[in-house]
Amino acid sequence: MAGNETVCPDAPLQPQQSQPRGYLINTPTCKLPEYDPFDASILPFLKEPTHLKCNPKNLSPLTFTEGFTIRVNSDKDVLRSYGVTETDLSCCFKEITRVQESLHHYTKGCDNKYKLSKCFPIDNDSPTTVSTDGALVVCSASNNAKPVYKNVHFFFHKEIIQEKINTSPRSSSIHGKIFSLTNIA
Repeated sequence: MAGNETVCPDAPLQPQQSQPRGYLINTPTCKLPEYDPFDASILPFLKEPTHLKCNPKNLSPLTFTEGFTIRVNSDKDVLRSYGVTETDLSCCFKEITRVQESLHHYTKGCDNKYKLSKCFPIDNDSPTTVSTDGALVVCSASNNAKPVYKNVHFFFHKEIIQEKINTSPRSSSIHGKIFSLTNIA
């Protein structure tokens, strides 16, 4: 292997012009050199990020979480901004479950595969616990089938995360390195 190349399965080899300071990942199957992200050889590939306008009207969220439950914001001004009242609003959530693929056989789109459960009604008086990592919320006015609000809430169930770590065939040291890498990116 040449000295200044990144080697990972299914990734094209690109010679680098700057010298690595060490390796972020250095295993028999993957070597990821540590480069200065603002090195002169990398600067031509940097560009200003595009700004997304997910909420152009700057509306307050219609739903929020308490622990592992989802609740509807009953503030009259918030409801009015969505054109609904508390009595004609109907909200439900679909649990999002990630489709797991084998570490030995996976596709390029493996991170985009998920399943949605049936829609569970959201009732502030008797909340339902979300048992997965994420939930898609959909709210509609009772006189209209078109949604007035959609949002995704994420949850961190310590038991589920610990089980995934315990059953992973990878070593625990690689988890910390990958976590650090995603925070850098």
